Amino acid sequence: MSNFLVLAEDKRRTGILMGGALIVALLIFMVDISLPLGVAGGVPYVAVVLMSLWFPGRRHIVTLAIVTSILTVMGLVFSPEGGVLWVVLFNRGLALFAIWACAVSLLLRKLVQKELRYEKQRVENYLTISETIIVQLDHKHCVEMINQQGCQVLGYTSSELIGRDWMELCIADNQVAELTDVHNAVLIKIDNSVDRFENQIVTKSGEHKYIAWINIPVTDESGTNIGTLSSGQDITVRKKMEQDLRLAHNQLGIQVRDRTEELSKSEARYKAIIESQDEYIIRVNPVGTVTFVNEAFCRFMELTKEELVGQYWHDLLVFAPNRLNNVQATYNPFFGGNYVAKADIQSTRFDGADCWIQWISRPIYDSDGTLTEIQNVGRDITERKHMEQTLLASIDVAEKASKAKSDFLAHMSHEFRTPLNAIIGFSEVMNSEYYGPIGSEKYRDYALDINHSGKHILSLINDILDLSAIEAGKRALVASEVDIPKMLANCIRDVQLAADNKKISLTLDVSTKHQTIYADKRAIYQIVLNLLSNAIKFTDPEGAIQLKLTSMNDRMIFTTVDNGIGIPANMVSKITEPFSQLDMSVLRAQEGTGLGLSIVKSLVEAMDGKLTIQSESGEGTCVTVELPKETEFGEKGEPT
Repeated sequence: MSNFLVLAEDKRRTGILMGGALIVALLIFMVDISLPLGVAGGVPYVAVVLMSLWFPGRRHIVTLAIVTSILTVMGLVFSPEGGVLWVVLFNRGLALFAIWACAVSLLLRKLVQKELRYEKQRVENYLTISETIIVQLDHKHCVEMINQQGCQVLGYTSSELIGRDWMELCIADNQVAELTDVHNAVLIKIDNSVDRFENQIVTKSGEHKYIAWINIPVTDESGTNIGTLSSGQDITVRKKMEQDLRLAHNQLGIQVRDRTEELSKSEARYKAIIESQDEYIIRVNPVGTVTFVNEAFCRFMELTKEELVGQYWHDLLVFAPNRLNNVQATYNPFFGGNYVAKADIQSTRFDGADCWIQWISRPIYDSDGTLTEIQNVGRDITERKHMEQTLLASIDVAEKASKAKSDFLAHMSHEFRTPLNAIIGFSEVMNSEYYGPIGSEKYRDYALDINHSGKHILSLINDILDLSAIEAGKRALVASEVDIPKMLANCIRDVQLAADNKKISLTLDVSTKHQTIYADKRAIYQIVLNLLSNAIKFTDPEGAIQLKLTSMNDRMIFTTVDNGIGIPANMVSKITEPFSQLDMSVLRAQEGTGLGLSIVKSLVEAMDGKLTIQSESGEGTCVTVELPKETEFGEKGEPT
């Protein structure tokens, strides 16, 4: 608001001045046209142009020059006749020249004044915003100029400082004599060399502050030194930091001394711990030369430290050529970064006996990251290695025994199948009376029992063969595109008779738009058929079984839900083990080997799937099979 009022006042004053100048020009014009031609000559108009010295802008000079030029020409036109024509014209031309020469001179003067004001303002701005104290003293130490930063640091206003004795006002009494000598030394210099020093100043509040000064002499037009110009930087914080640093340095010296004593004690404890270890500890440099060994390694080698230090540590343990390559490969990563290696190395003692040592090697780097040493900690694991070899031999024997068992089961099952097929075939011929009546109806019942028993035994043998083949990895899975809803309907149709015999409700619920899966058709068929058969077998008459099909992301999900006898909680995790059934009462009531869920689990896992069983005793059972929609295994078959 105040700036607006100042501008308005300047504009009003300029208007008044312009009006006065125009009135003066009109008066001169009136006098000019009243005199005979050639008397005035237009020269008085120059005085009007000179009045523009009082105007702030250059446009006012141009305006008055134009107005007076027009009036000069009009005076020539309207003045009474008189004088010689060429003299009159010369005078008027000379007047116009004088008017514009004066105007140009004034314009240049205004331009120079503007530049000087700009430079002065810029210097004043620099002094105002500078964080450096700028102070100028005369030869009597009185303040002639000080910037805003100096006033802020000292706590005075500029009016309180200008003209006051600097030494008396801002310098501590014990430093006045020294600072006076410094000031006088600057005054008597014959060049403009810079003088630097530090001292304390006293602020208005009595606070002492440290200032770092740079001083040069100030000269007049004749080159005589008339004062000093100084720039100062407040270094109070730095001085305080230096004092704190000196104090911290002294404290650090005490801490270093104490820490050195602690390290000496710690080193002694470390050596005691190292020497008391049963593990072998060896330090070697990057080329493999031993730099340190502990007592345990000395006892192991039956050599003294003096005999071991300086030796090439590979030679100490007599590595065979093929073993040496493994040791060197273990060390190579140490040269590329922080790396801890662990390796079991077989070596030979000096007594010729083979031994196994487990080495844990860790690199040690200096502050520049250069590998300086490798610390090796070794433990004799010869006994453990012998136990591992014994265990491996036992595992090999067990695997061979398992293979022999599988081969025996396969061979014996094959031997059973041949007579069983004959028994089943002949019993069907007898039951159908293909070659004529068999007489008593009892014989027909016996033939049916023989046929049923033969098929049951054949089913058991097939389960045993399937499980043996899966365990031995001999059952090949052939991936093909399978229409799942169609296959599930076929499975339900195959077990429908068994469900009807027990009056069990059997339903299919398909809740997915994805209808196909890329997997082994025979394996999926066997999985679903076994789940349905198990559900029917362990569901009471007039029960209910539901087969559900859903999908989630890249998985196809089959679920069988029944309201049968259920599975006790402690048996859920064991029900998929081979030859496992709930208990002996159930075993007597139901036929089967207990291999159904074992086969399901093996087939599901073979196809990268997941089998989940949820059940409670008396609450029924929910079995869920998750299979990937696309599985890569075995050989590719034709779409099914």
